[in-house]
Amino acid sequence: DDEIIRFTLAHELGHYSLDHQEDNEATDKEANCFARNILSPVPIRDYLSISEVSECCDAFNISPPAAEVVLDKCNLDRINTDFDVYQEVVKLFALRLFPKKTTFTQATAKSFLPHKVDHPLDWDSVIGY
Repeated sequence: DDEIIRFTLAHELGHYSLDHQEDNEATDKEANCFARNILSPVPIRDYLSISEVSECCDAFNISPPAAEVVLDKCNLDRINTDFDVYQEVVKLFALRLFPKKTTFTQATAKSFLPHKVDHPLDWDSVIGY
């Protein structure tokens, strides 16, 4: 399955990126978290208001078991996502949605970003203009 291969590759990339020197339960959990957030970033999940396993599978091309974990850990991932990283993902997603726009306004950004964010976003930083 392509979905399983993608998750496995992201998981192993997590081990490498996190400089794991040994393979144990703790490092596997960290690598799973890394893979989960690489394949289905919190800001994108928030924007799409994903709440069903099938929606998660379709949006991110992940397996149903992975989607179940993504949805189960969504609040934890949101809380633990670094504020600057969250903003950068939002900015990249905005550029992908509006590739021909050279500037974004705060109103434009708010029109497509999540309303469920637990912390206020610095819109000037997100927009980058």
